[in-house]
Amino acid sequence: YQRRVHGGEKGLEGGAGESGMGGMGGGFRGGPQFMFNAGGPGGFGGFGGGRDAFDIFENFFGSRNAFGFDDDDFFGGMGNVRFAGGGAGSRARPKKKGPQFQVSLKCALEDLYSGCTKKMKVTRKRVKSGRIVEEPKVLEIAVKAGWKAGTKITFAGEGDELSGQLAGDVVFVIQEKEHGLFMRQGDDLVHHANVPEAQRKERLSIPFLDGTEVIISDGRAPISNDTQIRVSGKGMPNSKTGQFGDLVVNFHIV
Repeated sequence: YQRRVHGGEKGLEGGAGESGMGGMGGGFRGGPQFMFNAGGPGGFGGFGGGRDAFDIFENFFGSRNAFGFDDDDFFGGMGNVRFAGGGAGSRARPKKKGPQFQVSLKCALEDLYSGCTKKMKVTRKRVKSGRIVEEPKVLEIAVKAGWKAGTKITFAGEGDELSGQLAGDVVFVIQEKEHGLFMRQGDDLVHHANVPEAQRKERLSIPFLDGTEVIISDGRAPISNDTQIRVSGKGMPNSKTGQFGDLVVNFHIV
């Protein structure tokens, strides 16, 4: 069948309807007339007695591309056209998070026994007016009593910010400094006491992490080589239970 489109008619009556070609300002008054042959090869391939559809558009609009799409987009690739903005059903793609930045936080055994507050200055990248600049910031870490080496403290969004990304995180990782008197084993503390032969029967004490003195021998019995004693409750605190480990003392007669 054939349908005739005139300059003042509604476009493609019975096809596109009111929102079709005729909706473009009430049609093309005084314009040329075209024959649309729906039965031609390839659907739209039968324009004007077999003329190519894009030739028709070129004569009519002055361009083979009437709507600003590529040929493939207009007739074959409309499913791939993407529209910017927040139309119904559209979802914005979430931004990727920037890289994580890890910093070692060295703590003395005294700090981990009693807890403390440490301040660390970090320099991170920030996007300002479309430019990436370096920005310093001081972060405050509340070190809890009983924390162990490897404990991680995360400051979300305080790391580098790159263009088109969310700011990354800064992660502090606890490192335990070596101590001159004690070695940590879980919640216990281990001390090796070198005792001269002349002091085997004397009262002995050692300085502790909280500034007090801990008696390791009361002098009532002589100390033997390789003797081991355990002082209950004089170890490290457990950050979860609040309980304390023991102090284990190994004696060596020198």
